[in-house]
Amino acid sequence: MPTVWIFLLLLCRPAPALGTETSDSAASPLARKQAEASRLMDEMTPKIERLKFLQGSYLDRSAFPKIEAEHEQLTAEITALNARLDKIMGQLLTLRNSGEVIDVVNLINRVATHQNQEGDTSTAGLKVAEFSQRTAFESTVVRLTEKTFTLLNTDKAAFQAAEEAYEKQELWSRLTWALAALVTLAAAVGAWRKRERLCALISLRSLRGLSAGTVIKDNYRVDRKLGQGALGVVYEASDLTLQRKVALKHMREELFFDAAVIEKFLAEARLAAALKHPNIVETYAAFEEAGQAYLVFEFAPGRPLRALLSKRRFLSRPAKSIARQIAAALDFAHARGLLHRSLRPSNIMVSQEGVVKVADFGVGYQARARPTAFKRLGAAGALPYEAPELGSAGGAPSRASDLYSFAAVLYEMLTGRIPFSGPDLPAQKSRMRFPPPSSLVLELPPAVDGLIQKGLAADPKARFGSGAELAGALEAALP
Repeated sequence: MPTVWIFLLLLCRPAPALGTETSDSAASPLARKQAEASRLMDEMTPKIERLKFLQGSYLDRSAFPKIEAEHEQLTAEITALNARLDKIMGQLLTLRNSGEVIDVVNLINRVATHQNQEGDTSTAGLKVAEFSQRTAFESTVVRLTEKTFTLLNTDKAAFQAAEEAYEKQELWSRLTWALAALVTLAAAVGAWRKRERLCALISLRSLRGLSAGTVIKDNYRVDRKLGQGALGVVYEASDLTLQRKVALKHMREELFFDAAVIEKFLAEARLAAALKHPNIVETYAAFEEAGQAYLVFEFAPGRPLRALLSKRRFLSRPAKSIARQIAAALDFAHARGLLHRSLRPSNIMVSQEGVVKVADFGVGYQARARPTAFKRLGAAGALPYEAPELGSAGGAPSRASDLYSFAAVLYEMLTGRIPFSGPDLPAQKSRMRFPPPSSLVLELPPAVDGLIQKGLAADPKARFGSGAELAGALEAALP
């Protein structure tokens, strides 16, 4: 019988399925590798199906960012599994070629030449059927690995194309948002400039002032203009209800442009109204009318210390008297938890009899909520008297900062000039670079230099602890 017919006859015999071999074959390396390959195929198949499903979302812009991480993980896992399958296939071929084919051919030859012993025919049939099954299995594995390799390549190209499209869309979206932001910014700048122009017009109106006879809040009649400063215009007015003379301050509208700032300013002024002291200008009322802020003070006869300093410096006796009264006003307010925050010669009134009254407790500080307008209107004149921690350091006002301003006022009273003239005020203050008073006025004793040095100390903790302490040091230093 020809060998080929014997092979076909044996092939037609039923053979056990893979995995049902005898214990010897089940334990063989070939069977173990096939079992491992089966497990890998079972693990890889659902991942391939998931990858095919994700491909339908590549062009969906909203879904693309969400599947990006999953896609990366899936392709990495499938690639790794496919590589393991390919490696196992190489091992299967090596094991099969090492002897199994030779064994099958030898068995067939023995049957054909009638040299087989009992059981050879049955064994040959099992071997041939098993060999055929393994060959078909290996072909399935090879097809799967090849299809997976092709799938990964085509998927890579599709994903890269989708990624590029998504990035272009995102870039266009960012450019659109940037353009919109620029348009919004341009509109805001235009609105701000328009507002600044409006402020300038309002400023001109403020400078023209209120005409005599104007009645504010149905009670305060403007009689005449007393003066104007960076914060507003002061008028002599009449309280029609109480029949008394008052000082009416019309605050600059450009400093208090919105309702929130006005309310904060008025709240500060109402706190100051609680101060009742012979050396403090009493605040009678603080209110808003038609979007404008007003303060009503007691009418304090006399002139601002600024006007007096423009003509002369103070000698020993009047300097000590003025210092005692300023100190009394500050200590009284400090004891009640209130700060002046902007003490300078322009808000210290001195009567012909030498009575001192300090005005504007807390008023100037609130105006600095709008620093641009504050500087434009000339309120920068307060800066030489301002403590260094309130400048670029952004510190909060304190008793120590009020006492620093007090010492700066005393320096000007004694020497006729301000301690710091710029241009770099913060550096001069922090390094305490100012001429000693005795170097400017020969009659002043060196002890004055020491008390001014302490009063203008850059470190708040190194200054005097109270107004009375500073005034007392001046009393002791001056003859």
